[in-house]
Amino acid sequence: MPPQAATLDQSMLVTWHDDTPFNGFILIGLIYPVSGSTWAEVDLGGVAPGERLPQFQRVNIVNGKFDNSVGVLYNSSISPPNTRYVAWYYDSSSFPPRQICGPTSIFTVGSAILTPPTCSLSTPLVSSVIPSPDGSSTGAPVTMICTGGYYTLTYAASIAPDLANGATQALTATGNVTITDPVYTNGTLAAGILFSYKHIQDPIGGRTLTFNAAFEGVTDQDPSLDANTYTNYTFRYNPLGKWELIGVLKGIL
Repeated sequence: MPPQAATLDQSMLVTWHDDTPFNGFILIGLIYPVSGSTWAEVDLGGVAPGERLPQFQRVNIVNGKFDNSVGVLYNSSISPPNTRYVAWYYDSSSFPPRQICGPTSIFTVGSAILTPPTCSLSTPLVSSVIPSPDGSSTGAPVTMICTGGYYTLTYAASIAPDLANGATQALTATGNVTITDPVYTNGTLAAGILFSYKHIQDPIGGRTLTFNAAFEGVTDQDPSLDANTYTNYTFRYNPLGKWELIGVLKGIL
């Protein structure tokens, strides 16, 4: 059977809090089912090897509407089995584009029309659903969402992120940093939780990053050391109590 792909829902309108249509893009990422997996392939109907897939797919949002010329593959067309998706929303009204929301809840694609998960910000608003680290879809707006999607960490040589502050956290490093076991104050760490850490180099640069033994897959995944750059790591909490690396994204501020 040939690969199948969905297009994004054209009935969905993405807006700011004042109902102004949103312009930007959604970045859809693959989540691999096996710790240590580094790529996925599209199944070409039993022909081996399949075609290797990029980990991220960008779909533009123009005047609140998704670009329907871009397809997202059905999960049944992807190998290894049980590969899933997650997404982030970016605002392109500034340069470089800024991530304002994500990661969303994990999702799969199995029909011709994909309605991607949404998440909301108290300022601006992308939807009525507010993400939380345990994947629930309810809750009150939280401060970290208002700062462009990231809770800002205070520099220290050793940091244990608290997911009560949000599932996406960023640090401008002014020295070398070690990230230790994340905690979740007044919450429960459960398998499937996603956590993103953005390591930002200050104008000096050269600030190293170390993850402790709670994190898997980080070997040979050093951050960019150039001044005014960032490296974004996304992890998934597994049933063994470890944080599996599922994606790395590098860029220039």
